[in-house]
Amino acid sequence: MNIKELLENIREISEKIDKAKRLLDRRSHDNFYIGSTNGPNFYIHIDEIAPIIELKIETLNKKLKVLLDAQLTAERVIAGLIPK
Repeated sequence: MNIKELLENIREISEKIDKAKRLLDRRSHDNFYIGSTNGPNFYIHIDEIAPIIELKIETLNKKLKVLLDAQLTAERVIAGLIPK
C-alpha cells in the first residue's frame, strides 16, 4: 500500500466510524424506518441494532489503529531520509 492509499483508507474508515456513531446518537428517536422498492417496509427499534453498530465501531477502530501506526512509521522513515 502506498502513502496515498494509506491516507485514503484512514479517511474512509474515520468517516465510517463517524457515521456509525451518529446512528448510535439517534437512540432518543427510538426507531429507524427501513424500506425497499420491491420488498416489505418496516420500523426497527434502535436497541435491536445498537450491538451490531457498536461491534462495527470496535472493528473499525482496530483497523484505524493499525493504519495510524503504519502512517506514523512511514512519517518516521521519511523524516529519517530527509537530510537536516
